[in-house]
Amino acid sequence: YKELIDFKVKLTNPSQDKLPWFYEREEEKFQKYFEKSFIKEDGLFYTSINEDDQERVILRYLSNLLISNKELINSRRAIIILRNRIECGEPDPLGLTSIRIYLTKEENITKINFTFIWRTVEAIVGFPYSAYGSIRYAEEFLNKLKELLPQGVKIHFGDLTYIAQTLHIFQDTYSDNIAKNIIDEVTYY
Repeated sequence: YKELIDFKVKLTNPSQDKLPWFYEREEEKFQKYFEKSFIKEDGLFYTSINEDDQERVILRYLSNLLISNKELINSRRAIIILRNRIECGEPDPLGLTSIRIYLTKEENITKINFTFIWRTVEAIVGFPYSAYGSIRYAEEFLNKLKELLPQGVKIHFGDLTYIAQTLHIFQDTYSDNIAKNIIDEVTYY
C-alpha cells in the first residue's frame, strides 16, 4: 500500500457537509458507526474519552472559562487524550489518539474549534467513517457545552482539523477500482 504521512484536512464549516455527496445515501451506516463507537457506554472511543472523567472535566473547564469572560487564548489547554492500550507488553493504540478543543473569538461570538488526531487511517473506508465520527462527536460535545452555559453566552462550531498520522491506501485491484470510481464521480468533465 501507499502512505501519506501527516495527512491533514481543515473543514471550515464541518456541520454543513458531513459526507461527500457520493456517500450521502449511506449516512445511516455512518451514524450507526458514530453511535456505536462514540455514544454507547461500551463504545471503543467513548470508553477512552470518558476515562478518568476527561470529557466532563474539559467541559467544566471550558464552561468556566467562557463564563469568566477571561481573555481567550488559542493555547489554552483543553485536550482529551486517548491512552494506549497494552497487549502482551506491546502498545496497541486506538485509532483516535487525541482531541484538542480551542477557542477563537470573532466579534461577540466565540468559536469552538477542534483538532482530531488519528493514528492510521485507510483512505477509502477508514477516512470517511473517522471524519464523520469526528464531526458528529464535535457537534455532540458542543451541545453538552451549551447546556452548561448561561443563555447570554454565544458559542458556535468553528473549524475542525482532521489529522491522520498516516493515511494509507491498499494497491489491490479492488481498492484501485473504488478509488478510480470515486475520482470519476467527483470529476467534472
